[in-house]
Amino acid sequence: MENKYLKYALIAGAIFVWGAIIVRVVGGMSGPSLPVPQPVRQQIAAVQIAADSFVLYADYPDPFLPEPDSVDDIELKKTNAGAYPAVPPPVIAAPAIATPPALKSFIQYVGIIANPEKKLQIVILSINGKEVLLRQKERKEGVLVKKISRDKVSIEYKGRQADIEKNE
Repeated sequence: MENKYLKYALIAGAIFVWGAIIVRVVGGMSGPSLPVPQPVRQQIAAVQIAADSFVLYADYPDPFLPEPDSVDDIELKKTNAGAYPAVPPPVIAAPAIATPPALKSFIQYVGIIANPEKKLQIVILSINGKEVLLRQKERKEGVLVKKISRDKVSIEYKGRQADIEKNE
């Protein structure tokens, strides 16, 4: 450059710009300076609280009784034979004993997976529409697999035993 003064002015300008950037970055990292809260003394006002003095008049009819709310009227209607008609007590039938559903209705034998080298058999059962993989003597969702064969599987569910044949 030919002009020395221009060169020094550009260096000073660059230093000023970079200094301003550094001051802004450092100022932003320190976070905002919050004033320290000063405790304020609160004055408690002396207020005279008057004693509760009111009267509740419960001279209105009971909204849950369709008849008048006087005790004399109710006693009169109880003693009067025509006031309450005789209604026979309701007949309650004995509850019917529900028979448990057949195991074959909600448990289905879908298939078998066998590995003859390891002598491993896994049965595929559909329990309430959900397919489950089980080995022999394994329990899942209350179903215990007792014996597995190609045509049928022996299971136990809630103390009941059943043989379920394979669906074709």
